[in-house]
Amino acid sequence: MTVLPVEVAGAQTPSTFVGIPSNNATVSGTSQILDAGASSGVTQVQYEITGGTLTDSVIATATPTIYGWLAKWNTTTVVNGTYTLQSVATSNGGSGTSSGISITVSNGAASMSFVRPNGVVSGTQAVFDAVGPAGVTSVQFAYSAIGDAYGNFNPGCPATGSVPEYMYICTVSAAPTIYGWVALWNSTEVPSGSYEIWVTCGQCSPDFAPSSMTVANPTNTVVVPANGSTVAGGQWLDCAPPADYGGVQFWIEGLSLSRPQFLGNATPTYYGWLYQYIADTVADGVYSIYCTAVGPSGANAFSPPILVNVAN
Repeated sequence: MTVLPVEVAGAQTPSTFVGIPSNNATVSGTSQILDAGASSGVTQVQYEITGGTLTDSVIATATPTIYGWLAKWNTTTVVNGTYTLQSVATSNGGSGTSSGISITVSNGAASMSFVRPNGVVSGTQAVFDAVGPAGVTSVQFAYSAIGDAYGNFNPGCPATGSVPEYMYICTVSAAPTIYGWVALWNSTEVPSGSYEIWVTCGQCSPDFAPSSMTVANPTNTVVVPANGSTVAGGQWLDCAPPADYGGVQFWIEGLSLSRPQFLGNATPTYYGWLYQYIADTVADGVYSIYCTAVGPSGANAFSPPILVNVAN
């Protein structure tokens, strides 16, 4: 018996097109209508967008109606910008994708909300946390001190031109987690005191109103000279750090010094941590002096500054 070949017709690929919005349309809001047409036999239509960090990301699944395959899309779930929108139709025989149309998402600026800090922070792993809309690609926490100049001191941060030269605006980059955008910060890098902190993101404009935080870590005390005293020539400096702290250093700031200047390393003695400072190495005038120390875990401790009048 001769067996004749039988030709099996291939299943037809479904077709689809985007009807609403139109090409080059600008969309916004939480209830943007999407509408697509599709060939007969289609069992599902989904909408996908590509742009920015998104590639063929499904934004909605449509419902068949007498007006076409309709869906509502919350456009605020993506970052403002230009995207390519396509509809994807599926049937038992496979799937088909429409030609892409260009749309521009234009909503208000993305907003970030603080989770932490929410008060006092301390230690080498203080937690910053903020939440924001989907589509945000980068987040930074920025902080600056409020109060006296010495609350602003951080050698690793640049001074800004919009504030006095002793003001330092410092940033910490965050990473996305299931808990929000989280960063760990070594709060011992700055003196204890009050700070402003705010959060920015790559899609956020303008920056948002700052929150406040208080840094509370162990502090040192400058014992000698007395606050408000006049010094000249070879002046002894004495610092009393917290227990188990060492590596004491003295710093000076004021007048023509654009940022804190390192004076020297102190020596532990029966009377405290001592350093002999030659006062005539700076011009006469009023300066602030403070000391720093290093704890067992590597954390720093800053003393409150004292004022001295150098008069050689």
